[in-house]
Parts: sequence; C-alpha cells; structure tokens
Amino acid sequence: MGQQQGKMRQKRLKGPLLKELQRKVPDMKLEEIQQAYVDFRRETKGKDALKRADFIRVYKDAFGDKVKSLANSIFDAFDEDGNGTVDFEEFLIGLSITEMTANTDNAAKMKKLRWAFNVYDKDRSGTIDRREMRQIVKAVADVSVLPDEAVKHNETPIKFADRLFNEIDVNGDGEITFDEFETAAEQNSALIEMLLPVPECGL
Repeated sequence: MGQQQGKMRQKRLKGPLLKELQRKVPDMKLEEIQQAYVDFRRETKGKDALKRADFIRVYKDAFGDKVKSLANSIFDAFDEDGNGTVDFEEFLIGLSITEMTANTDNAAKMKKLRWAFNVYDKDRSGTIDRREMRQIVKAVADVSVLPDEAVKHNETPIKFADRLFNEIDVNGDGEITFDEFETAAEQNSALIEMLLPVPECGL
C-alpha cells in the first residue's frame, strides 16, 4: 500500500511542476528528483511537509544522537519560509545545494554560501555572532572530526570557533556579515565543508 501510494504520488511530479523543479535544481537529474520525492513522501508518511522532529530523526539515524543540534540548524536553513516545516521544494533545493561540487557555476556557489551562512545564523538576524559560531562548530565536533587545521593546532572546538570568528570578523565589531563570510569562505573551505553533506541514508 505504501509503495503504491509512493508510486502514485511520484507520477504527480510530471508536467509543469516537474519542469519547474528541474529549473530550480539544474544540477540534479530527473531520476534523482523522482527518487528524492519518493524518499520525501516516505519520511513524511505521505504528507506534504517534513516536520522538524522527522528531519532530526533522519540525521540521528545516520550520525547518532549527538547530531540533534546541528540537524536543528540545518533544518532552519532548509526551511526558507520559516513556517516550521520543510516542503518538498525546500527540501529539494536544500539537497541540491549541499551536493554542489567545486565545478558549479558562480550563481550556484553563491546559493551554497548563502545556505551555509544561514546554518550559522541561527537566529536569522542577518549576521553571525561568536555564540552562534561556537554552537555550530561544537555541534559539528560532536558528530565528526574538526578540520585538519584545528587538529594541527590541537584546538578544542571552542578555541577553533573563536579563532575562526576572529579571522572572519575583519572589522572587529563582533558580528560577521555575509560579505565577510563570503570572503572568508574563499580562503577557508572548512567553513562550509564541515557542515556537509546531508545523510546518505534515510533522505
């Protein structure tokens, strides 16, 4: 029954809706979009949106219980309209952004930068403060190893976060703007790469 429903809903992606989705995620193949839809419908139990708890569960299944804090931040970055759920379009766009490679064009890279910035900017203020930087770096450290540069300096997550923050906050005003973040990301890929990818299992 569940499989039949998934196949039935999958067919609805054909036509104008599917073309519109393909336009928004040009790096994804048609079959990848279709499979993502099947997976999405499975995780939402046939509903039109993914709730925060279900999103976090997928991450916990992939990375363990400690991933909750990071998954919360990533959920907020996927939830572009801020309504507390992630619909399929938001999920697909977020998924396509996290899977971009270094060979993508400048417009795609900018989307990835903006997505990463939103993960750090937990309160959606438009800037990243030191507390937010510490929270994300610690959340990443809970589920994976820190970048090589942190290991090389034998830094704790907090010390690494503080050093990273000080390097990015070039004017020293205690807040990181998107422009500062963009400049720093060009010099330090760890800013974005340590947030990725999304789980390969589940969704």
